[in-house]
Amino acid sequence: MILASIGIVFIILTSQLPEPKFVTSTVGAKLFPYIASIGLTLCGLGLVIRNKRAQEPFLTKNGWIRIAKMSVVVIAYPFLLRYCGFIVSSLVLLFGLIWLFDLEKKESILKKIIFTVVTTAVVFVVFKYALQIKLPSGELFDLIFRG
Repeated sequence: MILASIGIVFIILTSQLPEPKFVTSTVGAKLFPYIASIGLTLCGLGLVIRNKRAQEPFLTKNGWIRIAKMSVVVIAYPFLLRYCGFIVSSLVLLFGLIWLFDLEKKESILKKIIFTVVTTAVVFVVFKYALQIKLPSGELFDLIFRG
């Protein structure tokens, strides 16, 4: 029920986003937040329906602790992004999430590092060169390398 409620709140917040005056297409800044919010609401409702049939708890204590750790990693990302830039922040975020998701499987650390580096590199190349979107370099690196 919590996920469905959060989804509904995000739908309401998305409806309040301002529309750019220069955009004439039906696909605007609200499309992807609406898709994510509606998806979150539907997943939350699906979990409520499923849990009414099954009596086992949705998450164990360890599951909630893992979600809290993942939340800390995701919440830290924008702060790291500002100070450390896209590459370092994305490496930290992705590796942290992979490590938290993989507690049972125990994949090798080398596989996790390779996946993290390759994924970050592909996203960087696509955004910087294919889409020509400037990614943050980070205030610390700007200070160090640009004086």
